[in-house]
Amino acid sequence: SDNVSENNCPKCGCKKLYDEWCETCEHAFFESNFQKWTSGNETIDNFIRETQLSATNKFNYLEWIPFSSLNVIELIGKGGFSEVHSAIWIDGPRTKWNARKKVWERYSNVKVAIKKIVDTNVEDFTELFTELKAHLMTSNQIVGRYNVLRVYGITYYPALNAYSMVMELADDRDLSKYLQIHFSTLTYIKQIEILYDIATGLTQIHKSGLIHRDLHCRNVMCQVIKDRSQGRGEEYRFVIGDLGHATLPIKNDDDSEVFGLYTQAADIYSFGILMWEILTGLKPFGEFAHDSSLIKRVYSGSRPEIPSNTPKLYSDLMQKCWCKDFKERPSAHELYMTIGTWLNQCLYVPNSEIAKELKKCDELRSRVQQQELCMDNFKYSITHDISELINVELSEISTDFEIPDNID
Repeated sequence: SDNVSENNCPKCGCKKLYDEWCETCEHAFFESNFQKWTSGNETIDNFIRETQLSATNKFNYLEWIPFSSLNVIELIGKGGFSEVHSAIWIDGPRTKWNARKKVWERYSNVKVAIKKIVDTNVEDFTELFTELKAHLMTSNQIVGRYNVLRVYGITYYPALNAYSMVMELADDRDLSKYLQIHFSTLTYIKQIEILYDIATGLTQIHKSGLIHRDLHCRNVMCQVIKDRSQGRGEEYRFVIGDLGHATLPIKNDDDSEVFGLYTQAADIYSFGILMWEILTGLKPFGEFAHDSSLIKRVYSGSRPEIPSNTPKLYSDLMQKCWCKDFKERPSAHELYMTIGTWLNQCLYVPNSEIAKELKKCDELRSRVQQQELCMDNFKYSITHDISELINVELSEISTDFEIPDNID
């Protein structure tokens, strides 16, 4: 039938699993090109080839990207764990389907980020491969839209003497900087749009089996939307980045998950804190030093104060996310579905109870003097793993409660 033919590859007749992607043809294409490129390192070559021969869609494989195909290179960030440069990838990713020729073509002159893992031995690719695998795992779990930064491949940066990942560039600031600029004009509907994007990305990550472990405003990136979908008024989309600390849950001997530090419930706590930051424009627990004493406060149930004019549905979900009993927290998919329902009601059913409540709360908030934003409100702890803070004093803290993986 016509329906069957549409779902089968016009070249080999095999069933296409994703859009126009035919695994049989694409794997053969990749293999035919193996002798046409090399990174100069057998381990790197084999790693890239393995991703290509197991690719299930146009997003979840890597390419070798010669440094000569990158130009306009500028340093844009350097921290304790990585160094990032922006660049223009002349060839660009092979993700544009030519319906007439029935082939995949490249988007040329694409802005990318070159990320080097700091202090990594030139021949030790453990950290590099771990982060790349995390991105590829999430790329195989597309939920409606794609809200995790995409990785394109690997290059060798001669000046840094390092193999580095090449990934999508989010050059329109992170969420913390976005809030500094736009918070005073954010409506509740816009805040919900932001949360929906983040929940979409977190659902991708959790469906892949991973825990992000470092979810906060500076790891949520915003990008200008060039082709906005009808009905959505946003100018930006928000995507989750930096999977350098992502990990699979720790398992007991019986293959059950160890609840506590490294479970997906820790990311849900972080999502609840993000809800509070987007709601208030402030840094959580900004009045406290981010040290072991704050960990104890969180352990004992301390949470940021919720403004009195917060919509009840928003407040209820936020409190569920940071519930002291981590088993009572919603899943990422539940967040995605719940917030998606709110958004649809607001955009397409303006007389719904949800839309009316948010509009009423916006009107109340507009009468209240906005909290003055200052740079100090947006300083984030550099701590990425809370266990580093509490190892010394862990014995002093009750183990009945979950240790949130990141309280920022």
